[in-house]
Amino acid sequence: MIMGKLVDTMKALAHPTRIQMAVLMRNMGEVQVGQLQELTKVKQSLASQQLTIMRRAGVISARRQGNCVYYKLMPRLTALVDAISEVRDGG
Repeated sequence: MIMGKLVDTMKALAHPTRIQMAVLMRNMGEVQVGQLQELTKVKQSLASQQLTIMRRAGVISARRQGNCVYYKLMPRLTALVDAISEVRDGG
């Protein structure tokens, strides 16, 4: 069961757009889909699809406030996202 969760987490982060979104959430805290869409330069539908994959895998959480949904990286994954970001940036 634990190995399956790890595999799901790694799969959810195994896409350039999802990695970029995870790093942005790591740096910014809670964000809305529109912010991620603007910063990643992808269509809103694609941003929403990527967020759904990440949420289902337990990589992020979602909180609704009125008409807005705020997404946040799960705290337990901060170090993993930091490591991925460092490798991505050539560090």
